[in-house]
Amino acid sequence: MKKENYKDLMAAYSLIGLVPPLGILFIVIDWLKGAKVNAASVIGVFLGIILTVVYYLQLTGQM
Repeated sequence: MKKENYKDLMAAYSLIGLVPPLGILFIVIDWLKGAKVNAASVIGVFLGIILTVVYYLQLTGQM
């Protein structure tokens, strides 16, 4: 793999790692503003937490 492609790949992984925490943040902010807590948003938060943990484990090589 060329060095440029490797850097692009690492940047993509970094962006993927930001998506679940940002999603959780947006949902929690909506909850704090008074939005209804529905099943879809709760599932979204749990999914975001799971994806964040899996991403961290993959980065540290423990998975």
